[in-house]
Amino acid sequence: MSKWFLVNQLSINLTKSNFIVFCSPKFRYDLAIANIKINHISLEQVQFAKFLGIYIDEHLSWHKHTQITASKISKINGILNKLHKYLPTFVILQLYNSLILSYFTHCNCVWGNSSNTKFKSLITCQKRAVRYVAKVSPKTHSLPFFKKFNILKMMTFINFWFNSSCINIHNSLLGPFINYFTLSHNVHYYNTRHSSNYFIHFARTNILYRP
Repeated sequence: MSKWFLVNQLSINLTKSNFIVFCSPKFRYDLAIANIKINHISLEQVQFAKFLGIYIDEHLSWHKHTQITASKISKINGILNKLHKYLPTFVILQLYNSLILSYFTHCNCVWGNSSNTKFKSLITCQKRAVRYVAKVSPKTHSLPFFKKFNILKMMTFINFWFNSSCINIHNSLLGPFINYFTLSHNVHYYNTRHSSNYFIHFARTNILYRP
């Protein structure tokens, strides 16, 4: 790596560089083996790192990303809590769309594949924000106000983007990504009902079966 940087006349800031060892939560490895050096300088090993606004952890569970995102949205909810008493509803709705909605849309095709249990804090934050938009008490059921203000629930929004991506891939609108998927009739030659569907590989957990 050091030679590649020298050949291409590039420099790397070793004080800001680190590395992650991706592994299963049940896998234990020797920390002494995980040692990377560039120009005889050891890089720091971290459990998570921020890349393009996404927090990637060593287990790819996206727990750290959802935790930090929920903390940021909670701070915004604190602002909405103070403003919703004095500003009209359409202004609070604009603040929701401009300050909170972007956290649900940014790269959700990546971190949205996590388990539902890790989304509880984000779902709670969204419901609290919708109540501020509707100017109702914290214990009021939030579902009618999602429909009233045409706000998609976080899980519905994530599934919508997943399905939209699948449609674009099926129609060859995303270029080389079509090579990552295989039709069932290319795996076996039996004339089954699902032979024209995409082949679903076996997965031990339910996470990989998400749409």
